[in-house]
Amino acid sequence: RSTIGEVQGGREWVANELKNMGPMSQGERVVLCVFCAAVFLWTFGGLIRGIEIGGTQPFKPLTDAVIAMACGVSLFCLPVGEGKMAITWHDCADLSWDVLLLFGGGLSMAAALQSTGAGALIGAQAVVFAGAPAWIVIAGVCALITVTTNFTSNTALAATMMPLLGSVAPVVGIQENSLLLVCALSCSAAFIMPVGTPPNAIIFSTGRISIIQMVRAGIVLSLCSTVIISAFSIMFLA
Repeated sequence: RSTIGEVQGGREWVANELKNMGPMSQGERVVLCVFCAAVFLWTFGGLIRGIEIGGTQPFKPLTDAVIAMACGVSLFCLPVGEGKMAITWHDCADLSWDVLLLFGGGLSMAAALQSTGAGALIGAQAVVFAGAPAWIVIAGVCALITVTTNFTSNTALAATMMPLLGSVAPVVGIQENSLLLVCALSCSAAFIMPVGTPPNAIIFSTGRISIIQMVRAGIVLSLCSTVIISAFSIMFLA
C-alpha cells in the first residue's frame, strides 16, 4: 500500500497549467472527434461489418486498415480555420517515417514468411535445439530480445520475431503461445536507450537525464526484467 500522500502544490500546478492552455481550439476539437470516431470504428468494426442490407454486407470492406486510412485522410480535408486544414503534408514531414517503415516492413516480412513457407523452413533448421532444455531456449530468447528491443521499436521487433518464434517453438518442443508470450514481455523491457520506446524518448527530450544516466539505470532494469521474465516463463510456461 502506498504511503505517499498528496504532493504539495500538485493540484495548484495542474490547475495553473490547464488555465495557461486555455480553451480547446477548433483544430483540437476536430482531431479529438476524428480520434473518437477511429476508436469507435475499431472497437465495433466487427459488428458493423456484419450488418446486412438487402442480403449483402456493404460494410464488409471496413477493415482496421481502411478505418485508419480514412481517418488520416479526413484530417487533410477538415478545415480548422480560414484556408487551413487540420493537417498538411508539411506536418507529415515531421513524422518518424523510419519507425513506420520499420514496423510496416516487419508486418510485410511476417506475411511473407507465412505465405511462402519460409517460416516453416526456418523452424525445420532449428531442430539442432530440439535436445536443449526448455529453460535454456526461453532464457536465450528472453536475453536476445531484451537486448535488441533497446535499439529498435518494440512493436516492430515483436512483429518481426513472433512469426519466427512461432515456427521455431514446435521444433524445440515448447508451446507456441508460451514462447510468444516470452517475446511479448521481453519486447517491453526497453529501458536503456531513448530509441527503444516512445516513453524513453519523451523522458530524454526533457534534457534532465543524460544518455549515461539512462544507460546506467536501464541496464539494471533490463537485467532484472530478463531474470524475472525467464524465471516466470520457466516455472509456469515451460
